[in-house]
Amino acid sequence: MSIYFNMLKTFIQGFLIGMAKMIPGFSGSLLAIIFGVYGKTLDIIAHLKNIDKSKLCYLLLLGSGIVLGIIIFSYLVNFLLKTLYFPIMLLFIGLIFGSVSKLVSSVKGYKHYLKAAIIFILSFLTVILLTTNKITVSFQEHIFLYFPLGLIEALTTLVPGISGTAIYMIFGVYDEILNLYINVFNFNNFLNLTIYFSGFVLGVITLAKILTFILKKYQTILYICILGFMFGAIFLLIKNVLLTPFNIFDLLLGLFFLIIGYFISMELNQLF
Repeated sequence: MSIYFNMLKTFIQGFLIGMAKMIPGFSGSLLAIIFGVYGKTLDIIAHLKNIDKSKLCYLLLLGSGIVLGIIIFSYLVNFLLKTLYFPIMLLFIGLIFGSVSKLVSSVKGYKHYLKAAIIFILSFLTVILLTTNKITVSFQEHIFLYFPLGLIEALTTLVPGISGTAIYMIFGVYDEILNLYINVFNFNNFLNLTIYFSGFVLGVITLAKILTFILKKYQTILYICILGFMFGAIFLLIKNVLLTPFNIFDLLLGLFFLIIGYFISMELNQLF
């Protein structure tokens, strides 16, 4: 009975991680750390040559849970963004603010202040410069673009504390990702999904060993880079939200959601 319970537990953990991945500001890998599955999963992926039946079963259960969580939650997020865009975006921004606090605490002991400041500023400016012109090409005409989106998903899945959906949002491709998951059972979407998941799988396999090394040797520097990136994301998201039409009701509800999102994220950080 305990074996089946552990299998169900792994699947549910994957499902919750998948849900978290669709929320800008939530890091699926951070939730994996909270659940205690991050290190184990990364180690298995980094040593696929040594995989056995039990590890393969574990990956399949966790992975299928993640995929199902992403698909189901995509519908809810898409509905909320269409009906309550301004308040929901402020909720997302609040979640990002809360998640950033965990990264800040992770780099507090770093004594090379000038080096940290330079890394942070360069990371921040990189985000601003890269997103000066959002992607405006048609994905249906240039389906190969799904491949780098898969690579981004792999990177943000493996690096704790960084939200892939927040990155998609500042690049202006979040809606495209939502539509990709919402239409996962549409046969006409099969090629797009194949290209996207090819990028994801290749990215995970390639980056697993690299990130395992970096997280062991240069974890603080990596987190400083992520902090600069996330603050750049927050700046751009706030700017974009304030440029959209809103009324007093949207503003009041949005401020409430902003606070709620921040405290939800902070509470999750306390679990870690």
